[in-house]
Amino acid sequence: MVFLAIRPQVAEDVVRALSFRNGQRVVSVVAATERQALIDWIGADVHLVQAIPLPFVAKRQGATAVYPADDAVAALFDTLGGVVHCESRKEYDLISAASSMMSTYFGIMETVAGWLEKRGLERAKGHAYIAPLFASLAQKATGPGAEPFSTLSSEFATKGGLNEQVLSDFEKKGGIAALTAALDGVLARIEGRN
Repeated sequence: MVFLAIRPQVAEDVVRALSFRNGQRVVSVVAATERQALIDWIGADVHLVQAIPLPFVAKRQGATAVYPADDAVAALFDTLGGVVHCESRKEYDLISAASSMMSTYFGIMETVAGWLEKRGLERAKGHAYIAPLFASLAQKATGPGAEPFSTLSSEFATKGGLNEQVLSDFEKKGGIAALTAALDGVLARIEGRN
């Protein structure tokens, strides 16, 4: 099994310089790179599997998207936190787009921490509160029997309460539309439409 774990900006030059054997299993973790481009660069009849291992696999956490399904590759990534088997290129591209939320997640946390600091709370105290809050919410959404996100959102939004107010303001002021547009833009980039 050969792994291609390189930045997309240099992928073509690096991959074209390598030699591959027909029938070889090649696993690409090169982000936002079209499958056909990889096949062209490889220049041999290989069994190509693409995967999206996020940084958390270093601590055996998080799921890795794999396309197409491959038992050997899935077994490897399953030991590193779990696998999501993509049945189509479209599923793989959608998960790839959703993976672009990592920086935004921390950006939201930073926005809240900065807001707290500007209003008089020490930065360290804000961090000490916000990080476990977000971690606990993420834990609530994972594992066996986890409820749909919409159900969790409703459960955490008491009628007339503060959580409901923030979600409502976020929706009304374009937060959800902006997030959806950003994800659409990333998907277009992944699919080579821009």
